[in-house]
Amino acid sequence: MQSIMKMIKLASLLFVSAILISCGGGGGSSSSSGTSSSSVSGTAAVGAPILGGTVNIYDSTGTLVGTTTTSTTDGSYTVPSVSGKAPYTVEVIGNVGDSQGKYYAVVGSTGVANVNQISNGIAASLSSTGDPSALTAGHSQTAANISTKETGFVGALNTLLTALGVSGSPVTGSFSAALDSALDNINVVVLPDGSYEIASSEGQAMPDIMGSFNPDATQAASHKVQSYAKGTTPSSSEAAYIPAPSSSIAANAATLETLRSQLETCFSHAAASRGVATSSGGNPSWGSTIHADCKNLAYDDGAGSGFKHDSYYWIDGDSSNSTSIKSGCTNTNGSCLGFFGAMLTNSNYDKLTVLKPDRIRPVGTNLWHVRFPVVYASGSRGSFGDMVGSTYNVVRYDTSTKKFQFYGNQRDVQSTIQPAVSLIEKGATGKYRLETGLNIYVNPYNSRSLKNKNCTGGAAACVVYPISARITPMTSSGLLPTGGVMMGNKVNTPPSSITTGVSSNKNSTFNVCTYMNFEDPTLISANYSVAITGDPAAACSGVIRLNYGEYTKDSKGALVAASGIYPPPRARPSWVSSWNADGTYNGNDSRPLVTATTAKRGEPYKFVITMSNGDVIKLVNRLPYSSLSPDQAANLPFPRLASGVDTSFASFAGSSNGFNLSWSQQDTALIFAAAIYWEQGDVDNTLNLAPGATSATVPCPSNTYNALAGKNYAGDVVDDLLSCTKPLNWRSSTASAPDGGVLQLKAKTPDGLFIQSQVKQF
Repeated sequence: MQSIMKMIKLASLLFVSAILISCGGGGGSSSSSGTSSSSVSGTAAVGAPILGGTVNIYDSTGTLVGTTTTSTTDGSYTVPSVSGKAPYTVEVIGNVGDSQGKYYAVVGSTGVANVNQISNGIAASLSSTGDPSALTAGHSQTAANISTKETGFVGALNTLLTALGVSGSPVTGSFSAALDSALDNINVVVLPDGSYEIASSEGQAMPDIMGSFNPDATQAASHKVQSYAKGTTPSSSEAAYIPAPSSSIAANAATLETLRSQLETCFSHAAASRGVATSSGGNPSWGSTIHADCKNLAYDDGAGSGFKHDSYYWIDGDSSNSTSIKSGCTNTNGSCLGFFGAMLTNSNYDKLTVLKPDRIRPVGTNLWHVRFPVVYASGSRGSFGDMVGSTYNVVRYDTSTKKFQFYGNQRDVQSTIQPAVSLIEKGATGKYRLETGLNIYVNPYNSRSLKNKNCTGGAAACVVYPISARITPMTSSGLLPTGGVMMGNKVNTPPSSITTGVSSNKNSTFNVCTYMNFEDPTLISANYSVAITGDPAAACSGVIRLNYGEYTKDSKGALVAASGIYPPPRARPSWVSSWNADGTYNGNDSRPLVTATTAKRGEPYKFVITMSNGDVIKLVNRLPYSSLSPDQAANLPFPRLASGVDTSFASFAGSSNGFNLSWSQQDTALIFAAAIYWEQGDVDNTLNLAPGATSATVPCPSNTYNALAGKNYAGDVVDDLLSCTKPLNWRSSTASAPDGGVLQLKAKTPDGLFIQSQVKQF
């Protein structure tokens, strides 16, 4: 072992020496201050290659001196002749996984210029604003400054780069298989204010995402994510906090290729060829043999040891779980057919393209967290598992068969916590409020009710749902009270009579988002039920708003602070300041909001979920993105609605034709969905938007996806109360409507942050 460590140390010294020698350029013919005419080439890849991306090259005066596109096979590019004044800024705009982004590299001369997350972080640290795109307007940086920054980044990443055999500069050196593998394991995130974070896959190990993890008995693993202020330079002293992979068989794009390829081959066949499923006696019944290309993708040998992810089993018609676990279902939707089975039989997944995996990090022995971005036949983008709301997968390496298979996180309940950032306009007034907070979600569907093979006690015993959940921070930097906050299900027995259109009844239990909203725990009793007997609960997330800022927009569309222009309603219990440290409601909205953005990516929160049968499930969820202040968030690339959309929605009162909206294309975030909300209902429509789409129509149905839709009580049709087309449900039609409508345009950034623009009618 000592000899190995000596070899690693020696290799580290040689590697850093090579970087110091090569940072100034990549074989070009110019100095940093002279005028040149030579080629610039490289590879654009951030783990996965940026395929078909636009490449723009700017000289130090801000002049565009070259443009091309990256290869559609490996992300490489070449601009044969570049003239202008060095240094050069290379900009690549393209699709990254299920999103779209811009990445930059700054080089002292022509030659090789690889564009990746490392080069993007270097560019951000060289920018006076912290925004790497600002360099395209011109700058005064020198080759020496660029070299100093790269030396710092490479020094911080030295442990990982050396262990993976990377030699030479990751920016101006030759692109190699070793560098490609290293990029799979490196995470560099530039935050909106120009600060940035560096981590490795090993540094973000997350064993606590597995269902078997006990947060009371075991300390949650600490993420090693290094944070840097705008303009600062990393150093080799941080290398220990950005560790190399420790597993002998690491999950990366190369080792996962067999699994990715088989998954794509499976969905190259039409749904009818992949497998046909019906339902019989509460069990999925497969009408034809599963296609050979779709077999053995998951480790699924039985209920006790097979695949399970956020309550969903694999269910492919071929494995043990397909026949041994009764669902009680009478149809073939995702709840009945599981994580994979419903996709297998759904023609929407025909001709699915499965991209190289990303966000890879270890979970445990031979277990890995991984995401497979996908492109649908329509051109829209997403992730494998979208049907059941999955944002990631867990894969298992079988040491006997020498292959990776899907395994799942073994959780009975799906739950998440993530930063929420919303830019809200009041009607068409040009008055904006930016709210930052945490979005907390608990899914009512779970393996204890949907797939309970031994359940014989009827609905009371077999239909098991979450009743309440307490969410508690596990670190001192957590943004929730130390006693946590409570979510409780308010849907109980419906009122004996309802008078349609009477505003006093608008706040009844029929609101679609009463399920698992935030509550004072002293109000939650055993009488809280999940749903009316026999009806499934309606899922709903809750957003805890931590802080806000008020803004107008200047002539260029930039947000300008304007205190007092659009204050939020401080209704209980939306604000953390309304809770005591023990999680009970304080009722004092005059206390200050949470202003310190101390929560960092990877921070753990404990979920204690009480089920309707009395069981308690404990899970750990981690923030996928660091918390932001309003001023930080003001720099985000919010979706931009086209002119007039806010005006038309401000007066919208429902229409059977739906609501038409349009927007401007985004370079740094992919718009993926739109939604409209009204009193008692919502339509959150994933619109199958392909990159570059600029318009869509959100439907406006006469009833919504609510557990109570279509029911009749005391002669009153609940559909009327929930109808999107009913004018009384919209603020614009009558002053008696209590809240009014909300329009949302949703997007996500390559770093995993969900952002949205809203127009409110109030």
